[in-house]
This record gives sequence, C-alpha cells and structure tokens, in this order.
Amino acid sequence: MKRLVALVALAVGVPLVAAGPASAAYPVTSYPAAYLSGGATGGGVIWYARSVGIQGWVQDYASEAGSSTVAYNFYQGDTYLGQATRTTTSRKIPINFTQEGPQGGITYVQVLMCTPVECGHVADVVRP
Repeated sequence: MKRLVALVALAVGVPLVAAGPASAAYPVTSYPAAYLSGGATGGGVIWYARSVGIQGWVQDYASEAGSSTVAYNFYQGDTYLGQATRTTTSRKIPINFTQEGPQGGITYVQVLMCTPVECGHVADVVRP
C-alpha cells in the first residue's frame, strides 16, 4: 500500500518530502540620496545577525577638482567600532561590501560624505 501511495504521489507531482524552512529575509534600511556640491551618494544597510551589508553608490562630479568619499562609521550602542570608506574621482561607482561586527552585532551606522567642496552628514541608520 505504501508503494501505491508513493507512486500516486509522484504521478500527480506531490512532493514526498516536506520542503525545508525558508531562508529568513534580512531587514534592509534605506537612506535617501544626498546631493552635496561636487558629489552624491545613496544606498542602504542590510542587517545581519552580527554584521551589516552596505549597498549603494557614490558619485563625484567631474566639474570639481579632487575626489568624493563616503564614510561609514559603525557602532554597537555608543561604542565606536570602526570606519569604512569608498572614494571615486569623476565618476559614479557602486558600493557593495559587508562589515563584520562583534557579538551582539552592529546596531547603528552613521553615513558621512566629503566632496572637494564640502563635507556633510548623510544619514543615521539604526537597526530596526
């Protein structure tokens, strides 16, 4: 009887083994594009268990001499963990990297940008 059930299930396309648990989607917090004199940036933060993924872009306008840099300051609560930067000159580049965090995870990312003309605060991104 078990063989008959198995054959019938296969014939009608019913899976015999239940699918495994679906992979959990990680929360993403976007920050709006910021346009400064000489450059621009935009993107978002993917919140993993301990680390964060940074995705976005930075652009430097060719009309200004020099380069534009976006800086990401990483925190766990009030504790500063470090900084990562991405720099470009006279073009737009994509940003896609993962910043490892300590036990308990990164809880806050501060986004700053400097162009040849000015520096500015872009966003404070907090773990949801």
